[in-house]
Amino acid sequence: MSKINISGLAKRLVRDGILTEETAVECTAASLEQKIPFVSFIVKERKASAHKVALAAADEFGAPVFDIQAYDMELCPKDLVENGLIQKHRVMPLFKRGNRLFLGVADPTNLLALDEIKFNTGLTTEAIVVEEDKLQTMIDKYLDSQDESMNLEDTDLDNLDLETVQEETPQ
Repeated sequence: MSKINISGLAKRLVRDGILTEETAVECTAASLEQKIPFVSFIVKERKASAHKVALAAADEFGAPVFDIQAYDMELCPKDLVENGLIQKHRVMPLFKRGNRLFLGVADPTNLLALDEIKFNTGLTTEAIVVEEDKLQTMIDKYLDSQDESMNLEDTDLDNLDLETVQEETPQ
C-alpha cells in the first residue's frame, strides 16, 4: 500500500489537535477505501466532533458556518435540486437569492457537488458549512417530506372516480 499523504482538511485537523496524524492517515485511507467523504467517515466513526470539524473546515476554506438545527425547513427552496443529487453529494439547498443557491455542506472541498448542482440548476452555488451529523438528519427529513408530498399527490389520484366516455365518430 502506498503511503498516504494528508492534505487539506485532514492536515488542518491535525494542526488544530483535533486528530493525530496517525488517525488522520488511517481515516483518509479508510474513507477512500469505503468511498465515503472524509468528514462523514470521521464523524460517523467518532474520531472527531462534527462541531469542531465544521469550525475547522469553515476557517480553513473561508466559508461561513451555519447552525442547521436553527433552520426552518419550510424555507428550503423546493424542486431546485434533484433528490438524487442531494443524496449523492450530501448537500442541503438552504436558500436562493437571485441567481445564487446556497447549499449546506459538511465538506466545502467537495467542488464536484457544487459544480454538478450548478450545472443542473443553472445557478451559481455557494457552500455554507454545517455539521455533518445535523446535515444528514436534515437531508433525511427533507427527503422524507418530499416522499410524503408525493404520496399525498398519489392518494388524491386514487380517489378519483373515472368514467370512460366513448367518442362518437362522425358518419
